[in-house]
Amino acid sequence: MNDEANKPQEFINNISHGAELSISLRRKLNLASEKLQQAVEIEEIQAIGVMCRETLIELIGYIYDSDSIEGDENFKKSDVKNRGELIINKYLIGSENKELRKHLKNFLNGAWDYSNTITHSSSKTIHEASICLTITTAVVSSFENLLAKYFDPASGLECKECGSRHLIVAENDETEDLLIICENCRHGFIKD
Repeated sequence: MNDEANKPQEFINNISHGAELSISLRRKLNLASEKLQQAVEIEEIQAIGVMCRETLIELIGYIYDSDSIEGDENFKKSDVKNRGELIINKYLIGSENKELRKHLKNFLNGAWDYSNTITHSSSKTIHEASICLTITTAVVSSFENLLAKYFDPASGLECKECGSRHLIVAENDETEDLLIICENCRHGFIKD
């Protein structure tokens, strides 16, 4: 592995594949990556688990809006699993997202459980801490992509003329409906 790939910000970039992480979450992940490179003692390894836990708590708090989420039962801020499930259910509606909902919930719950394991273990190594950070970063990236999917008006659409998914959203001067234009055949249509 080259030295460039070992830099904390490159470690995070490689896992997140360029997803738009919030500045605060990226800072936390970069800091955890820096600490990971220097970790030797068990307390330093446990600290990586703590930082991963805190990142997951902040991630869910960053997305969670109790005013717009059905089933809010005033969960604690640190109830990542239940709050995360409500978020996933809100942003991945419909039967076509059933499998993705299941996997994302399992992924989040696994990251949360494993960060707790690292935090409280006196026998884990730098390698397990690295796995914990990798999983946490991937969860953050997954949630960022979840939001991008939800808010992208052309997500899942294809051109009604040529079937291409190479679409752009344009201003519609005639109505307030979104005008979707195919970049391949230039066909325009209103999103249903």
